[in-house]
Amino acid sequence: MNKYACFIRKNSPDIREKLEHLGYSPSEVSESKNKEAPTLVAWNKGENNAIYFGEEYIDAVTKALAYDMVFTDCGEDEALFIAIASKQIKNK
Repeated sequence: MNKYACFIRKNSPDIREKLEHLGYSPSEVSESKNKEAPTLVAWNKGENNAIYFGEEYIDAVTKALAYDMVFTDCGEDEALFIAIASKQIKNK
């Protein structure tokens, strides 16, 4: 079964706050990366484990995980990103 994630090619405190309001938790991998990376990824891993994380090399990540994940590239469209992230939470 494929996993789904979406990403936006920007990162701001406002976007991270909206994700947390939806129920996403920041990844514990690297707090500074979550705040400084140019791209944010929202991924509902299931079983109350929805995370977001910052990513510097999103194109390499999506290519490496393409066999197992479906990524939606929201460009810089914040409304689209939040809408898809919200739907991922509702469909867990």
